[in-house]
Amino acid sequence: MWARNSKLSFDQLQQQPVTVHRLPHFFIHNNQRLLVCQDSLAFRFKAFQPTHLLLTQSPKIDFKRLLLLYTPQHVIFAADNAPWLVKKMVIKL
Repeated sequence: MWARNSKLSFDQLQQQPVTVHRLPHFFIHNNQRLLVCQDSLAFRFKAFQPTHLLLTQSPKIDFKRLLLLYTPQHVIFAADNAPWLVKKMVIKL
């Protein structure tokens, strides 16, 4: 992710320190919190409380339990999920 301040010159941008933290399964950008659910590890981040859930790689999880644990504003199904599984999960919404 890139953030750009149009008021800074290229030299000024190069001088600003950038710290990147790699955190498995979740990302934070401003007030948006994304949790990537690809396996049962998604249940371990109870305190995170994501605004968005991204389901990928046809996770073998209890979707209803996941929705009870987190109250996301949006649920996103990645294109790599099995179509029958997405249909099954959408019915539970």
